[in-house]
Amino acid sequence: MKTIYPLHLVRFSILLQAITAIIEQPNLVIIMTDEHNLKTLGCYRELFNDSFVWGEGVEVKTPNIDSLARDGAIFTNFNTVAPLCTPSRASFLSGLYPHFTGAIHNHQAMYEDVVTFADILNKRADYQTGYVGKWHLNGDEKPGFSNKERHFGFHHNKYQFNRGHWKLFDEDPHTGEINVYEWKHKHKVKSEIKDAYVTDFLFGKGFKFMKKRIKEDKKFALMLSIPDPHGPNIIRPPYDTMYNHLNFTLPPSAVAAYHRKPALPGWVLRENDLEKADEMIKSIENDDKWQTNMRNYFGMVKLIDDKVGELLSFLEKSGQDENTIIVFTSDHGDMMGEHGRYNKGNPYQSSAGVPFIIRYPGRVTRKVINTAHSSTDFAPTILGLMGIDYSGIAFQGTDASDEILSNATSSTLEQVRFIAGSKYAAAVDRQYKLVLSRYGPPWLFDLKEDPNEIINYSGNPSYNGIMRKLRHELRNAIEMYKFPLVNENVIYLSQPLCLDSKDQIPDLSYHVCSDLTKTQYKDKCDIESVSKFCSDACNICCKDSVESLLHEGKLKTCEDVKNEPQQNCGIYRIAKFCPVACLKCMSKPSTAPNNSPTIENTQVPSIPTESPITLPSNIPTESPITLPSSIPTESPITLPSNIPTESPITLPSSIPTESTITLPSSIPTDSPITLPSSIPTESPITLPSSISAVRPTAVQSVLSVNRSISYTVASTTTVIFILTLHLCV
Repeated sequence: MKTIYPLHLVRFSILLQAITAIIEQPNLVIIMTDEHNLKTLGCYRELFNDSFVWGEGVEVKTPNIDSLARDGAIFTNFNTVAPLCTPSRASFLSGLYPHFTGAIHNHQAMYEDVVTFADILNKRADYQTGYVGKWHLNGDEKPGFSNKERHFGFHHNKYQFNRGHWKLFDEDPHTGEINVYEWKHKHKVKSEIKDAYVTDFLFGKGFKFMKKRIKEDKKFALMLSIPDPHGPNIIRPPYDTMYNHLNFTLPPSAVAAYHRKPALPGWVLRENDLEKADEMIKSIENDDKWQTNMRNYFGMVKLIDDKVGELLSFLEKSGQDENTIIVFTSDHGDMMGEHGRYNKGNPYQSSAGVPFIIRYPGRVTRKVINTAHSSTDFAPTILGLMGIDYSGIAFQGTDASDEILSNATSSTLEQVRFIAGSKYAAAVDRQYKLVLSRYGPPWLFDLKEDPNEIINYSGNPSYNGIMRKLRHELRNAIEMYKFPLVNENVIYLSQPLCLDSKDQIPDLSYHVCSDLTKTQYKDKCDIESVSKFCSDACNICCKDSVESLLHEGKLKTCEDVKNEPQQNCGIYRIAKFCPVACLKCMSKPSTAPNNSPTIENTQVPSIPTESPITLPSNIPTESPITLPSSIPTESPITLPSNIPTESPITLPSSIPTESTITLPSSIPTDSPITLPSSIPTESPITLPSSISAVRPTAVQSVLSVNRSISYTVASTTTVIFILTLHLCV
């Protein structure tokens, strides 16, 4: 039987719930560091079972940040949507992907009509909102203090500055003017260095904001944005000598990268002298400046941890510790030598992965969240956690407050999140990460089996299911969220069947497959294990790839390419994916091992010629040369030669190779390492090639439909014959 309550009791219940919600609405303090490698924090090292990335015993202890994780929720798979300052911060504040904020690249201004979580807290829940520290969303302003026209809901922003990484700040006690200084100008600072250093100064102003709100008995939300540990790697005493006893070594992933065992993906591929790899590694590790930079990075992290300790003490003494949510995070990571790289800009965990910890006494119990989350999830999540109505706001992220508030001690939900840069896009779930790029084949990381993100599993048949799933999700996201890759001409969705590895050749030390295209190394293809490993360079692989690629946003198979060769085959990456369809070679059985699906071998049918063809030879024969018939035949054209060959007939490409990448500096820099473009030309391939045959025993041949092709056949004599074939069907 349904119970009916008196109307006055229903109204009282609703009123009581509203009053309770108001009373329980907590304060909020967000600490966002800049370019912070999460493996420098003890709580993450413990969870990752990777305690000493930079050598045995090389660590910085962070007990105060660790205590936030011990008393709250720690996220192990939280990624920035774009590992750069500006787009990451815009998405964090708004819950939108970068394209929809206007802040796609560094130093771009966020659209003025973007709604942030601070706007909602201020307008819908009457919070006093403050922002202290680096902003980086007002374009080129530098330093750009306290822009009142662009506060985005943070009404108390006197100590907010747009961009720059000065180490010292000073406020005039009479005028309130704020001055900034580089470390080399520390003699100009009027206050004590321990008060003027950037981290000390900004935390101090944060305490000032909170004290005033507490005194006024008003709810507050403060975002405290600390520019450290971003470079320059300079820190005040005593933190500048605190880690001088540590001797840093390059991480294992960097050692593998320098040796190309295995090689890095195309979006970070580096070139270095493999014979001098060990020498290069030692020179970096023995460099005093490199050691000082690494030690000072630890020093910056340690000072931040000490300040978090002061914050916890302040909240406890002021009686606000039980009613204040503390969030600790960063805008993006710092590679710190992993994979031989520094700074940010890549989809690796050390670059795109960020620390994310929430402490909410009495509401959030200790838990580990392994579910994939990203910057876009923060705004709806924090509002949901605080009980704030955000109806009518079109967030692109999702509200994870239920997951955080659950009684479970761990959580691993099935969902996919995305990371995007100018040259790649990535999909991440609870165990896997798929990266599609304008450079080379896709990369699939198994984060459980290979936490260092070294091995590419995309060609392993055991991963076909997860490849299909993440590929589908990522293709949709690229289009829906307008990631930069949406404008890319060609993207490989699977491994091309005839694409050599970039790894060092196992049975040919200090060499890679591209070396075998050089005359002095061609004889190495006679080594069976080498030719199998480098089947493309050795011209023993001629197969069309089975799966699809993306061309101008559309899926295409090699059958599609074959039907429209003029529109497709002039593009290098398509011709590489479909060499048979593009008549780059004549298919024969390949001896190359491949984990991807294969297709049946196809013979190229004979095309009638208008006149007999005589091929010169400098090899004596015992019988007259037989001229091929001008009548159409049922069998393939056979080019006469009395030298047998096992290799498919291959036209050597006249297209330059894709990879020319400069070495990254071994010293951390203030900006991400920029790779020179290695994008191959997309103009039509011009035939004939004047390059000599790749294999001495192979005769160059080209078949083309409804067009005339001139080409050169070079014999072993000095005579060069120019032939013209008029081919038609």
